[in-house]
Amino acid sequence: MVFRFIYNDTLPEEICNLLHLDETKGELLFDLPSGLRGSIFFEKGNIIHSEIGELFGLDAVYELLLKTDGTLQFFPNRESTGHTIEIKTKEILATCEERRQELENIKQRLPSLDTILERTVTPTDKETSIDLTLDEWRLLSLVSGHRDIKAILEESDFGEYRTYKIILHLLKNNFLLNPREIADFISQKTKSLNLMLNEFGAKGVGTKIWLGIFQKQLDKLTQKYTFAKSVTLTEQNIINIPEKVDKTISPNEIKLVLENLENYLFQKAKIEYGPRLATYKYEHALKVLSE
Repeated sequence: MVFRFIYNDTLPEEICNLLHLDETKGELLFDLPSGLRGSIFFEKGNIIHSEIGELFGLDAVYELLLKTDGTLQFFPNRESTGHTIEIKTKEILATCEERRQELENIKQRLPSLDTILERTVTPTDKETSIDLTLDEWRLLSLVSGHRDIKAILEESDFGEYRTYKIILHLLKNNFLLNPREIADFISQKTKSLNLMLNEFGAKGVGTKIWLGIFQKQLDKLTQKYTFAKSVTLTEQNIINIPEKVDKTISPNEIKLVLENLENYLFQKAKIEYGPRLATYKYEHALKVLSE
């Protein structure tokens, strides 16, 4: 007799646990929306083999058990096509639960699936040295500037969990960047800096003096950071920062320069107006920014 399940009824690992407790032999067949089929084989209730696409063994088990959509069929007494797993089934199911939680956390930290990522030319800061694994280099090669995350996931043969984890690692260490996120950050900081100049220059020393304070700090940053050279003041005394940045400039450098300028103006304002009034003016600028 063939038993059928759907994902809405229960999680795959719960079915595996039942098969384990019943000391069952057979094949748990997964039919996924993508058209792929995968299998987990049991012998006396123990998971002994698994496969899906290019994945085999434990990698295949975790890939299948972490899926959230599809249908399942169990074929009792069906012989396994291999024997690639020696770890106890209870350990596999416990690890699966941990990975499910980790995967949800990773997804929350990643941009949306339709985001087109780009490779950086200088991936890390000069003070940092990070060696990539072969799998990380292979995934990096899939980033063409035209594929979105969903397409990378479909073309990768590492499985969903491993692919997402590698992408997050590459983003975190500046081997990849999200152009949309960088552009939004620059746009927000450009508005914030202009609002701060307007707030701090409305009373007291005047806007021109604050522009001079801003330019003096910018000149210092320009000596050390390439990105600072792209920050300019227009003839109308407005801070201008292009949202499209050279790929040789890391996201960390962009954030460092703009946050340094913002913090520098705020610290100068605390000296000029006192902490309370300076904080009021700064928070008012942020309030206007959020409207």
